[in-house]
Amino acid sequence: MASTIRAAARRSAIGAGLAALLAAAGAAAQEKDRHAGYYYPPPTVTESYQPEATTVSGASRVRRIGLISAITNRAATSSFAPTYVMFVKGADAEKLIIVGMGDYVSNVYQARALLAQLTAQARFTEAFKEVDTEHRLTFLDLLKMLGFDQVTVSDGKSFTLQIAIK
Repeated sequence: MASTIRAAARRSAIGAGLAALLAAAGAAAQEKDRHAGYYYPPPTVTESYQPEATTVSGASRVRRIGLISAITNRAATSSFAPTYVMFVKGADAEKLIIVGMGDYVSNVYQARALLAQLTAQARFTEAFKEVDTEHRLTFLDLLKMLGFDQVTVSDGKSFTLQIAIK
C-alpha cells in the first residue's frame, strides 16, 4: 500500500513538473514575440541575417527611433498614400516592424524587395554614405549598426517574414 502511494505521489510530482515546464515554455514563446497576433500574424517565414556591419558605439534607443521617424516622415510628405508603415517596438526599441498596406507585401519576395528598396533609400543618408563608400552594406546592416536585433515585414493579414539580425 505504501509503495502504491509513493508511486502515485511520484507520478503526480512528475505530472506537475511537466505541466510547469510546458507552461513556462509557452510563456517564454509568447514573451519572445508578444507583437505577433497584435500587429501582424505569427511569422510564416523566419530567417537570420549575419550582417557585415557591427553595432556602433553611439547606437541607442533614441537613434533607432530617430531613423524610423525620419523614414516615416519622408514617406508622409509624399502625395501618395503610404504603401507600408514602419515603427519600432521593444523595451529598447530594438525591433523594427513593417506592415504593408493593401497587397503591397503579400509574400516573401515582395518583403525582400521592400528591404532592397529601403537599402537604396538608406544609401542617400549621410550616416550610410560615411560608412559604406563602396555600397556593399544593406538596410539590415544599417539596422545592425544602430542596434536593432529583429525586423518583421508583414502584409498584416496572413504573411509575416521575421528576420533575426545576429
